[in-house]
Amino acid sequence: MDYREHQPHLSLRDSVRCYWSLSSLHTSATEQHWFCPESVVRLVFYSGEAYMDDTAGRLRPLEAVYVLGLRDAAMTMVSKGMTHALGVELYPWGALRLLGLQRGSLNVFERDLGQRCRSLAKAIGGLLETGDLPEALGLLEAWLLGLAGQTAQEPTAAIEAATLLYASHGSVRILEIAERLQIGVRQLERGFAEDIGMPPKALARVIRFERAYQQLWRAPTQNLSQLAFELGYADQAHLTRDFQGFALTTPAAFVKMAQARLRRAHMTAEAAITPAPVFETRALSW
Repeated sequence: MDYREHQPHLSLRDSVRCYWSLSSLHTSATEQHWFCPESVVRLVFYSGEAYMDDTAGRLRPLEAVYVLGLRDAAMTMVSKGMTHALGVELYPWGALRLLGLQRGSLNVFERDLGQRCRSLAKAIGGLLETGDLPEALGLLEAWLLGLAGQTAQEPTAAIEAATLLYASHGSVRILEIAERLQIGVRQLERGFAEDIGMPPKALARVIRFERAYQQLWRAPTQNLSQLAFELGYADQAHLTRDFQGFALTTPAAFVKMAQARLRRAHMTAEAAITPAPVFETRALSW
């Protein structure tokens, strides 16, 4: 698997966390994945054969472009053969602003983003298949810059508060943020419902969990108790409960899977790369 992250244009960084590209050849042993909960909205341009579970739990074919919104539960994906993807990780307010999504819809698997986006998806898909990633990235960023120029936005108190949550990896307390911004907690919660699509405490939990599994994916040998302390969990048991609730597994089982991934990478002499928030379950017989 070749996964890479790319920094967005400076003028987009208030809305876009990063771009990422992925090329992977899936076998019967690696075709099934779980997508962990995430604190961002993903816009993905996809080339290949893949299926994602919908809100009813049915596997449906992926479109050439799709949005995967804020989630507090894992989702199943099945990929077959060679697949290529180019994605954008958007902060919730960036997705509302740039993609024109409806408020309250960010936690929904969106399927129709309009004819202009479908035309862009066709062009990007062709470039990904021929390996021309720089050109694909250029097309994507030019499109986003055009959207940003048409949709100027002043940050609201909720956006400022959410920005603080992302910067602290979910560790700062909501009451502390409200006091810093001189706003009531209930008013802040109403702002999150309008501009973010997830309550502030729920977003903080997902951001913190996202940080935990990413660190374990990169360095599975680290001490779980120490990691829990560093990320602001009450104790290791608190970290375990979040893993069980969000990822449907325990940190210990996740560590075993991450270690198996490192062994496979070493055996194939692949360079270590920043992981996508996807983990393979079938190979471990979960």
